[in-house]
Amino acid sequence: MDRWHVGFVDPSGKQGLLGQVEGRTARAVIDWPADRDQAWRDAVQYVAIDMCTIFKSAIRRVLPQATLVVDHFHLVQPANQTLTDVRRRVTVPHRGRRGRKGNREWELRNRLTCSAARMRGEHVDALLDELSNLPRAIGAPITVAWNAKEDLLDLLATAWTRLDPPGPGTGPRSAVPVLPPTRRRRPSRTATPGHNRRDMVAGGQRTLRSRTLGSPTPAPKAPTGSSRPSPATPTASATPATSA
Repeated sequence: MDRWHVGFVDPSGKQGLLGQVEGRTARAVIDWPADRDQAWRDAVQYVAIDMCTIFKSAIRRVLPQATLVVDHFHLVQPANQTLTDVRRRVTVPHRGRRGRKGNREWELRNRLTCSAARMRGEHVDALLDELSNLPRAIGAPITVAWNAKEDLLDLLATAWTRLDPPGPGTGPRSAVPVLPPTRRRRPSRTATPGHNRRDMVAGGQRTLRSRTLGSPTPAPKAPTGSSRPSPATPTASATPATSA
C-alpha cells in the first residue's frame, strides 16, 4: 500500500481489506465511512488507528460512537526508536564519534530492540551482563531505556487477555478493547527461569520508589537460636469492527 493512501481493514481477520483511499487528510478518512449506510456505521464499535490527530478528529466526526484504540505497533515503534536515540546520544560524548563495529553497545543494537518475552532467559541475562560491563556513562542510560521499553511491552501484553463471555453467575465482559493476537507471546518473564536478574532489578526499583514516597520500611527480624546470622534463603471484548 502506498504510504500516502489510507486503508480500511477488518483487524479481526474476517473481512481483510475493506477499502483504500488516496490522501491522508481528514476528508479522505471521513468520506469512505460516510459512503456506507447508517446501519453499517452504527455497528462499528472500535476503530484502531495510529497516533495521527487527523485520523482521530475524522473518526470522531464520522463514527462518534466508536471507541478509538491505538494500534500497538505505533506505541512500540517510538519506544524502540527512543532506545536507539539514547544509545546514540550517550555513545558520541564518550567515544567522540558514532558507534561502530568493536563498540559493544553498537553490536547489541538489534538485540536491544527485541522483546525480552521472546528471548531465552539466559540470553536476557547475557544482554544485561553486557550492558553492565560497558562504561557506566553508556551502559546505565541504555539499561534504563531498555527497562522502560520492556515495561511498555509488559503493559501492552495485558491487552491480549480476553475474558469469557458473560453467562449465568459470571461478571461482565472485559471493557478493555483488544485486538486478536497475530502471533503467540512467550510466557511472562516472571514465570520464566533465568529472568530473575531483571525481576530483581525491577523489584529493587519499586522498593526504592516506595521508600522515596515515604512508605515505612519493615524492621529487620531478630536472630533466633544462634548469634550468627543464617545465610539468606532464596525466595522462590469486543472485537474491533474496522481500522483506519
